[in-house]
Amino acid sequence: MDDFGTILKQAEQGDAQAQFRAGNCCQQGLLGVRPDLPAAIRWYESAAAQGHVDALVNLGIIYISVLPSSGGTKDSAKACTLFKRAAEKGDAQAAFYLGQILLKGDGVPADLALGIAWLERASGAGFAPAQFELGARSLQGKGVEKNPRRAAALFRKAAEQGHAAAQHNLAAMLISGNMGIPQDQAEGLRWLVAAARGGDPDSQYELGQRLRQGQGCDPDLPSALALYKEAASKEHVGAMYTAGLMLAEGKGLDRPRPDLAEQFYQHAAMKGHAGAAHNLAILFAKGLGVGQDLDLAYELMEYAVSLGEDGAMFSAGLALLQMTPPDLVRAAMWAILSINHVPDGPGRKLLDNVLPQMTPSQMEEAKARAASWKREPKTMAWHTYSKGSPDAVVQGQPLP
Repeated sequence: MDDFGTILKQAEQGDAQAQFRAGNCCQQGLLGVRPDLPAAIRWYESAAAQGHVDALVNLGIIYISVLPSSGGTKDSAKACTLFKRAAEKGDAQAAFYLGQILLKGDGVPADLALGIAWLERASGAGFAPAQFELGARSLQGKGVEKNPRRAAALFRKAAEQGHAAAQHNLAAMLISGNMGIPQDQAEGLRWLVAAARGGDPDSQYELGQRLRQGQGCDPDLPSALALYKEAASKEHVGAMYTAGLMLAEGKGLDRPRPDLAEQFYQHAAMKGHAGAAHNLAILFAKGLGVGQDLDLAYELMEYAVSLGEDGAMFSAGLALLQMTPPDLVRAAMWAILSINHVPDGPGRKLLDNVLPQMTPSQMEEAKARAASWKREPKTMAWHTYSKGSPDAVVQGQPLP
């Protein structure tokens, strides 16, 4: 491999490939060169002026992505010009980027027909992201004719190149069999495994669901938990919640780990998952894996109710009864609300428990509060309540 000095000398002599390599070294900090974006742009521009395709593409990416993320100004029009020059030379990636910009009207006038035409060109050249995009549009009828069979064919082409999202979509179509292609659950599951291996969090979650429940495969709880953990690390809220469930119950482990469940529940609750907020509250109410804290538990229950978790109404009333001294009026209010919102739930039992402890005036007040109650947004002051780490979860088994 040449050193940067040799590359620089060739670049200064007008060699377009050397100019591109110099720009790449300056942009990426390669061969001992400190990252220098202005220098990278200068070298790319020199190579682009000679029609160097990769330099044209890299410059276009800089103008639409790198500059804005580093405090500079986005220039979609200039990027379009660069991508068009590269695309006209046959570069599929440039055609894809150009099509995306035109479809979105991102800093340039939107042009649906031209945007689709460039996507078609990139797809025809075998560029997987373009095949996936056109597949998604064909499935939805978005900008193109709705055609599930064509969507499946495009997803398959991209999937065969390792495009994880295309593998996921193809798997969903094959497993369901109700999207215009014949059902084939075995092949669909194979594509779902491939997508999960490729790092797609939705696929990791869905495969985890199947392994946990034994849908189309033998149950494998340790592998399911590992998949949930991996998807949770990519901010998949459903995976955070389900990992918490498995940890709290010890599913896939040799014993329950509510201390680890607390962290997954908290992360999901912070993102607005009502069930996770409720389950987190129960951990604190009972002191499972964490120090018992009824005040925090009650606050979390209110938060869960605000997110739509009506089951937390009963839990909130029960927590108030367990406090010292018990808050009878508010406990009865939550019992009444629980009866109203979850008629077949345990609210009646809670109300029967609290009634003998109340005066008639207290009960009237509880009824009045329940009658005037409205679900309102609630915020939480989140803290790290434990010293553990979600990364301490069981090491996963290999994917099937």
